[in-house]
Amino acid sequence: MPESRNPIAQRVLDSAREVLAQQPGSAVTLDEVISAARVEPAGARRLWSSDQDLMVGLIARDLLEAARRVSRALREDPARARPDRLCLHLVESLRSRVLVCALQRADGDLLGDAVDDPRTVQLTRLLMPVGLVGEMVGIWREHGLVCLVCEADHQAFSLQCLLRGFMDPLMAGRPLHGSHAGDDLATETFASAVERVLGRGPASDRPDHDDEAESLAAAAADVRRLLAERTASVHSLLGL
Repeated sequence: MPESRNPIAQRVLDSAREVLAQQPGSAVTLDEVISAARVEPAGARRLWSSDQDLMVGLIARDLLEAARRVSRALREDPARARPDRLCLHLVESLRSRVLVCALQRADGDLLGDAVDDPRTVQLTRLLMPVGLVGEMVGIWREHGLVCLVCEADHQAFSLQCLLRGFMDPLMAGRPLHGSHAGDDLATETFASAVERVLGRGPASDRPDHDDEAESLAAAAADVRRLLAERTASVHSLLGL
C-alpha cells in the first residue's frame, strides 16, 4: 500500500478514518481529508486525484487488511479452513469496517461515485466473501472437506446466496435474529446452514482425526495461497 512507503499517504488515510468517524453515514471529500491531515495538497493529489480515487483506496485498504488477518488466522490454526468456520471468519473480519459494509449495501450516499467504479467492482470480485467462495469450494472439494456428489457450481452459487442473505442485514446494522435471540444463535445457525449447503466430505467422515487434520492443513495452505494471489491482483489493479 502507498502508506507503507509514504508518510503523507499514511496521514491522509488516518485522517480519512477520523473524518468518517466524526460524520457517520456521510461521504468524505479529498479536500476535507487533506485539511484534516494538514499536508500539502499537491503531495496528496499526486496519490489520489479525486474523492472517488480516495474512497476506492480506502475500501481496498480495508479489504487487504481483512485478507491479511484471515491468512494469519489460518496459519496459526489450520482448522479454521473448515467451511463453516472460514465462511464465518470471512464475514466477521469485515463487519466492523464501515466502508466495506457500505459497499455490501451499495450505499451511494457514503461511497459517492466509488460505488459504481469499475475498480470497486473488481475489489468485490477479488476479496469480498461472495467473490472468494467460488474458488474456495474447489479447494474444499479437492481436500474432501465438502460433499463431492453435488455439482461444484451448484454448491458455490448456493453458498454465495447464503452469504448474501447473512451479510446484508449484518453489514446494514440490522439484527440477524428475532428479539429473543442473540448473535451467538445467529452465527451458529449460519454455520449449520453452510454445512447443509455444502454437505460433509469424505475427510470429515474419516474415523482417523489425523487424516482430517492433514486435509485441513492442506486446505488452509491453499486458501492462504488464494488470498495472496488475490492480494497481488488488487495491488496490480490499483498500482500499489
